[in-house]
Amino acid sequence: MPKLIVVLNKIDMLPAEGREETLKKKIESLRKIMLKTKFGGNVPIVPVAAAVGADTEGKNHQGIENLISTLIDNVELPVRNLNGPFFYLIDHCFSVKGQGTVVTGTVIQGSVTPGQDIEFPELKTVKKIKSIQMFKKNVDKAIQGDRVGMLINQLESNQVISSKGRVIN
Repeated sequence: MPKLIVVLNKIDMLPAEGREETLKKKIESLRKIMLKTKFGGNVPIVPVAAAVGADTEGKNHQGIENLISTLIDNVELPVRNLNGPFFYLIDHCFSVKGQGTVVTGTVIQGSVTPGQDIEFPELKTVKKIKSIQMFKKNVDKAIQGDRVGMLINQLESNQVISSKGRVIN
């Protein structure tokens, strides 16, 4: 089940007198609402004020440390499967004159390296990857979860556009 953290921002806008009581009531109300959802009533609710000068104790925020620790405690890093078969979803492609075709997308499963052959199942063809870029820098490998562009020789971009946008190897 997806994790959810509720952040109540701008608590500094509440009058200082009675702020704690108002926050307590609002959090109880939100918990009752959350009980009716798939997230349940144990969703962390973190009140914060990020505005400069929001804290009367000379700090320039309220609750940010609590928010950071709540995020650290509740965020799960995904497990990457690098050994499975390569599966790549293409979301865009374009030709680069004299180089080949660049396909951009997300590695859904497995990993891939430059020089490796990949299959375009809808085109019934296998092509070699010339290079891989991530954030405008060449990389030696793309793994599950990476958004990359791959330069592929002897591939027409109009063929890729007309296919379903899937690549495997």
